[in-house]
Amino acid sequence: MGYCPLFRGQKNDDPVLVEMAIRYKKTVPQLLIHWSVQKHYITIPKSSKPERILENADIFDFTISKEDMAILDNVPTDNCSWKVIADAPWKG
Repeated sequence: MGYCPLFRGQKNDDPVLVEMAIRYKKTVPQLLIHWSVQKHYITIPKSSKPERILENADIFDFTISKEDMAILDNVPTDNCSWKVIADAPWKG
């Protein structure tokens, strides 16, 4: 299960993620959500703003390359535990 896939907005200005998002013509949050979905994690990003909810759902028209997935797999998590939880397989 994806926990805090958007890092509570803490990674929106990360230069590596910004550059990658630009290449995919997506936002950093879209990139992070798609990473989680592409890893087959259950992912439910939180937002109370209708425009963000729509943006968060617009992630199914691209695939992240293996090279970029490897970069995203190693993004420092700082104080966010999303990768720790996400690395546990879902037994649902």
